Amino acid sequence: MMIRDRIKFNKKFEWILVLLSFYIIFSLSRSMWELFGVSEKLDYVKKELAVEENKSVEIEAKIRQATSEAYIEEMARDRLNMQKEGERIVILQDDKDQFPGFDLEGDDRKEEEDPNWQKWWKLVN
Repeated sequence: MMIRDRIKFNKKFEWILVLLSFYIIFSLSRSMWELFGVSEKLDYVKKELAVEENKSVEIEAKIRQATSEAYIEEMARDRLNMQKEGERIVILQDDKDQFPGFDLEGDDRKEEEDPNWQKWWKLVN
């Protein structure tokens, strides 16, 4: 009887060990899967951080440029048509006769061209 009880105990113990082993393997594999996902997210966030840091550096450079005296003076002269005391602004007009055949006001050419159908007719004949 004792041997039989001992065998039953061993079989129960073996089943408990097998189930416990499966549970441990399942838990570890799930934890490793989550860890892998977190490491991918971390890599993605690091790349985003690097991109944002580059943008930040570019913006800081633009701010330094925009706050410099030379840039402010250039913008005042170009966009606001301002001048320093004692300076004179000279505005030159374009000479329309300098470019015959072109209208400097907006049209590219003044020359009359043949209509499209006449060009095709000339090409075919």
